[in-house]
Amino acid sequence: MSSDTVNDLIRSQEKNDVDSDNNGGGHNGNTENLSKNQRKKLMRHQKWEEERNLRKQKRKEKRQKRSLKRQAHGEEVRPS
Repeated sequence: MSSDTVNDLIRSQEKNDVDSDNNGGGHNGNTENLSKNQRKKLMRHQKWEEERNLRKQKRKEKRQKRSLKRQAHGEEVRPS
């Protein structure tokens, strides 16, 4: 499944979530039509997106540690 397809599924699920909220709840019709593998893939993608900021922060911290380590050893630090 391409990333476009996953994005389309997410958008349609969000739209259905809003519709179901307006209709007093109920099951999300879109996810019921998905196969088990598609639901798993969608959940993994959603989890990946939710953790995006955490991964970004970890990369930033790792970069800063490397920079400090280089400074401690007297190496030239690359501009950010």
